[in-house]
Amino acid sequence: MQTIARRPHRTRTPVMEPAPPPSSRTRTVTEASGTNPAAEVPVDTRRGTVALVLSLVAVVSSTTISLVTGAAVGPMEAAYGRSLLATPEWFTVSVLAGAGSQILWTALGVAGLITGIAAAVSDHGRIRGTTAAVIAAAAPLVSFATFVAAMLITAPVA
Repeated sequence: MQTIARRPHRTRTPVMEPAPPPSSRTRTVTEASGTNPAAEVPVDTRRGTVALVLSLVAVVSSTTISLVTGAAVGPMEAAYGRSLLATPEWFTVSVLAGAGSQILWTALGVAGLITGIAAAVSDHGRIRGTTAAVIAAAAPLVSFATFVAAMLITAPVA
C-alpha cells in the first residue's frame, strides 16, 4: 500500500476588512493636491443650501401672491363681471402687478431647480439639492392650485 504524501497544512491568511466609506460630510484628499492623501476635508454643502433657500422663497412667495390675487378676484368678479377690464383701474393694476411678480418667483424657482440638480449631481449637498429640485418642480402646481382654490372660496355663489 502506498502512502500519499500530504501537503503541509497552510494557515489561513487574515481577510482584510474593507475600509468604512468616508462620511458624507468629508472627502478624502487625493495625492494630486500635494497634501496627505489620508486627510479628510469637509465637503462644501453651500450649493445645496442655496438651492433649498431659492426654492423655498420661490414657492412661499408665489403661493402668497396667488392666494392674495385669487382671494381678491372672486368678489370683484361678482361685483363687476367676468372681464378684468370692467373692474376699477387700481384693481386691474394690482392684479397685473401680482401676475408680473410671478415671473420673478418663477425665475427664482428655475434657479433653485437648476442649482438643486447641480448640487445633487456634484455631491455638494445632495439631500438639500434633491429636496430643492422637488420643491421647485412642485411650486407652480401648488401656486396655481392655491389661486384657483382662493378664487372659488371667495366668489359668491350665483
